[in-house]
Amino acid sequence: PRHVTGFSALWLRQRGPFDAAGRNSDLVRSFGAALRNDRRAPRRIIDLRAGRGANFMALAPLIDGDQDWLLIDNDSSLLAAQAETIAHWSAREGWRCRNTHNAVLVETATDHWHVRAQRLDLGRSLKQIDFAACDGITTSAFLDLVSTAWLDRLCGLLTRHARPLLAMLTVDGRRVWHPSQAGDMRIHDAFLRHQTGDKGFGPALGTLAVNYLASSLVAQGYRLSTVCSDW
Repeated sequence: PRHVTGFSALWLRQRGPFDAAGRNSDLVRSFGAALRNDRRAPRRIIDLRAGRGANFMALAPLIDGDQDWLLIDNDSSLLAAQAETIAHWSAREGWRCRNTHNAVLVETATDHWHVRAQRLDLGRSLKQIDFAACDGITTSAFLDLVSTAWLDRLCGLLTRHARPLLAMLTVDGRRVWHPSQAGDMRIHDAFLRHQTGDKGFGPALGTLAVNYLASSLVAQGYRLSTVCSDW
């Protein structure tokens, strides 16, 4: 099977500002409110397909209190880039960052955020993740790459342990071509065909992922919020 590869650290860094503009802060705060609210203990969050750690850096400042993050990806080069990326980001924000016990510790004026990395093939080994040991799951720019069977497994784990999910930057099929050209629809159709190919998780849902995930979780009793974002 094919696997998601080729997402270089350079390319992820170049698209970072566009990803940041596409995230919705209201959804992040709603997710934070759904997490365990024991101020004596850090909130434990797992980020799926974490890449360079962009999702952590975007979300952590919007979630109150101390936090423990586990950033999961199957690309060793991206995992290796996480510590340096987070260190540079912390320095720009004026926060202290240091390595401690196989983790990165970011210390702000009020909060401590521990960040650990784990290499794991999410296509084959999703059940190896200890959902019971976390307070919530996040992911970004990922779920349109997976299949119905994979999303069914994810929903089963979420509902079994009653954990909230924040999934951002999932393709929904909206496209605006500017300026419009005669060949736009050919490119549009080719892009859709590519999106539904096997990316290592079975035939990808592409633009159908949002509605499939939403209906699956609502059927299991979840309260759901969705927001459109230009990305």
